[in-house]
Amino acid sequence: MDTQTIIELDVREDLLLKKEPFDKIMGAVKQLKKGQIFVLLAPFNPIP
Repeated sequence: MDTQTIIELDVREDLLLKKEPFDKIMGAVKQLKKGQIFVLLAPFNPIP
């Protein structure tokens, strides 16, 4: 059976503390491996 790994990153506290989470998000994205699922927890919908 093919299983997928979920990588979750929660930046809500960073935003609450007025910290820019961009570098943290991009660092997590760069480490993703093929087939992994990235879930970003933030109080908004990320828009490019």
